Amino acid sequence: MNNLISKKDGNNNETKYKYDNSGRLVKTIDALGNETSFEYDGEGRLTKTRDPRGNSISMTYDAAGRVIAVTDGAGNTTEIEYDVAGNVVVTKDANGKVVINNEYDSLIRLVKQTDALGRASSFEYDALGNIVKSINPNEKENTLSYDKLGRLVKVVDAINGVSEQVYDNEGNLRQVKDPNNNTVTYSYDLANRLTSEEYTSGRKLFYQYDLNNNLTKSINGRKQETTLSYYASGAVKAISYVEETVTYTYDGNYNVTEISDKSGKITRKYDALNRVIEYKDAEGNVIGYEYDSVGNLTKLIYPGGKAVSYQYDSRNLLTKVTDWAGRVTTYEYDKNQNLIKTTKPEGSTEVREYNDASELTALIIKDKSGKVIDEYHFTYDTNGNVQTESRSNGVDPTSLMDATMTYGADNRLETFNGQAVKYDADGNMIKGPISNSGAMVDFQYDSRNRLIKAGTTTYTYDAENIRKSVTVDGKTTKYVVNPHTTLSQLLIKKNPDGSQTFYVYGIGLISEESSAGAYKVYHFDRRGSTTALTDSTGKVTDRFSYGPYGELISRSGSSDTPFLYNGRDGVMTDQNGLYYMRARYYNPTIKRFINMDVVIGSVVDGRTLNRYAYVNGNPISYIDPFGLSADEDRPFWLRALHTVLDILGFIPGIGDVFDVVNGAIYLFEGDYVNAALSFTAVIPIVGSAIVQGGKCLYKGIKYGVETLDKSRFLFKHADEFGNMFRGMLKYGDEALALADGGFIKYGDDAADALSDGHRAISKGTRSTVGKLTGSLDGLTSAERKVVNDLLSQGKNVEIIPRSNVQGVSTPDFIINGVKTELKTLNGTSLNTPVTRITDAFKQGADAVIIDARNVGITAEQANQILNRAAGTYQNKVLPGQVEIWTVDGIIRR
Repeated sequence: MNNLISKKDGNNNETKYKYDNSGRLVKTIDALGNETSFEYDGEGRLTKTRDPRGNSISMTYDAAGRVIAVTDGAGNTTEIEYDVAGNVVVTKDANGKVVINNEYDSLIRLVKQTDALGRASSFEYDALGNIVKSINPNEKENTLSYDKLGRLVKVVDAINGVSEQVYDNEGNLRQVKDPNNNTVTYSYDLANRLTSEEYTSGRKLFYQYDLNNNLTKSINGRKQETTLSYYASGAVKAISYVEETVTYTYDGNYNVTEISDKSGKITRKYDALNRVIEYKDAEGNVIGYEYDSVGNLTKLIYPGGKAVSYQYDSRNLLTKVTDWAGRVTTYEYDKNQNLIKTTKPEGSTEVREYNDASELTALIIKDKSGKVIDEYHFTYDTNGNVQTESRSNGVDPTSLMDATMTYGADNRLETFNGQAVKYDADGNMIKGPISNSGAMVDFQYDSRNRLIKAGTTTYTYDAENIRKSVTVDGKTTKYVVNPHTTLSQLLIKKNPDGSQTFYVYGIGLISEESSAGAYKVYHFDRRGSTTALTDSTGKVTDRFSYGPYGELISRSGSSDTPFLYNGRDGVMTDQNGLYYMRARYYNPTIKRFINMDVVIGSVVDGRTLNRYAYVNGNPISYIDPFGLSADEDRPFWLRALHTVLDILGFIPGIGDVFDVVNGAIYLFEGDYVNAALSFTAVIPIVGSAIVQGGKCLYKGIKYGVETLDKSRFLFKHADEFGNMFRGMLKYGDEALALADGGFIKYGDDAADALSDGHRAISKGTRSTVGKLTGSLDGLTSAERKVVNDLLSQGKNVEIIPRSNVQGVSTPDFIINGVKTELKTLNGTSLNTPVTRITDAFKQGADAVIIDARNVGITAEQANQILNRAAGTYQNKVLPGQVEIWTVDGIIRR
């Protein structure tokens, strides 16, 4: 059957595959002998996956072959209901509550989505199927406009803020304008590679490439050059900055094993599954990692031998953390994976309550005797934003300092209380306020836009942009950091007096212990800001209160901790009042970052185009521990639902339905990044291998035929790299292709390249020219024109040789990994293309292109054709992707 039975990677690690008599995959055995199994029903549908720990996920189908229930390892079931056309209309959580209700129009487009509390968002479309209006539950409207090619060019938000973007004749994004009329203008070479960016402020960036389209040089706004060299494989060999050169060494799987710069050498060792098992930083500090059979971290070994162990339930949710002294933290969850109770080592408990939409309504922290340490209650508006918040030990925030601020080009802060604020040519603040006093100080940055001095405080970083030390008044504090987590973790703080502080993590920061034995447990508010510390007996030793933008407005106690505002997630508060959020520094005095975000933002949400703003102006509901983009504390059940839908998106033949639903839910939440990922997964011709690879990479899903080895890279660099997917909104499927393939091509520098502003992945290597494999001989002129158009769109096209067997037809092309049949029309009959579509799928095609441009078929007629074609199938759902190329644009379903 030509099934793959064994695969060896670059390090000779072998993965084996076993199949049943029908050729269906029933078992995978990884290089460590861990087995994942798959079960099917009599119709050949996947009904159960069982991971190496024995935990299972089961799928139940209706008579039409649609998944109607997904049951996790703990027996909790998510249910799905459909209409007669096969659209998902109802999703129920594990408690049987309807959490998502979808309504569709006659063209099977989502027009309304309602959550568990009856809050509804609605969508309106043009003839091409583009969303032209979205109305949120508050009845505020966003309107969207498109050009003739269906590209988004204008968005007007609910307060009439206008964001625009324009394209050149080659389809490259030429200019973006934010609601404040700030522009970014892009230029390209003849190969459609980005060569420059120019901003309203006058900031200019330049890029150069080699013949293989590798970025070889970038020049920042200060005219500082960075050069890159590559191995023959295309992996980055070295990056030379103004200050130093960073070199990279890889193993056979392109795992980065060594990174060297002037500060020293960083090394990593990997197991047979390409998981980091040992990390040594440039100062010789060694961190060890142990995992279970599904990749959950089971032990973290600190430099010097202290260790923390972790345990998980049948859903792979963290349930127990035990530190080196035997101190235990436990976590409990409800059926929907909402965290409902945390019990900490000194006996305190944190209880969480939720509404039907799984929004946090109460957070109650008590000591071991039952006395309340802190108690919070929350209500929400119809958009899910926190509307009211009460705290038992609250402080009146009116004590905040008054300030008057004005703004200029690129949304830079121009004055603070009448004093001029200055920036360098890269948009880094070089003179501005730093503390509650509003005192103006000077700031300095290196060529990578990393802050190296603020007033009298200096900072150092390693080759991977991890902060390693802070020096204040000649006294240096050093840090030992674990970079192999979604949010990097400070494990050891080495104080100027020679003492050390050790930190323990579970779901966020748990506790600290000094080298002298002093032990403290952390307690947090909804946003993860430290509000209290307790000692080993449970006594409250310190309290903290904050203003809306994280301003520290009161504190009691004398504990020396860097983890205050958003401290649960590792945000560090420096003595000068700046908050270190990994990618950048946030200044609560001015309620914004001191330099530009490397994440470009999207016209879909004009607020994201302000690259200095903090959490889009909503610090009550959002946080930003990465320093890159606003992050919502999404309910656990919703994360679980997205995971379920992602899993279902991998099932052949039905996955596209769930990708649409997944994207719609993300849109409902305002998460445009994941919405783009999900919707792109159903765009014809993109190629499931690329798109699903990107989805798996971003979400960290471990299900399916095999885990993407590259997922380890995300978890190592998520704080710098994960948000580059926002580029999907500008670059479509190319961003995914680069996100997937870029890891091997750029090695461990991928995140650094993005963080440094090189755009080595998100923009620098972008090319709209696809690759052609095979001969055009035998194709008609009309077919050749389609091929050329596909190549110009950046699609890779492989010509499938015609079958020599009489009566046997094969699809024409493989386009980005998808078998695709091309049909060109010669007449205007709407019945002919319906027949062509059904014939194409009978030939074994997974996607169909109907070129109807020459005969004048319109968008309206194309939708009629698609409806008729779908109506020929029992469940009225097309078995694959169909594109109809019309005089109005491309209609997809």
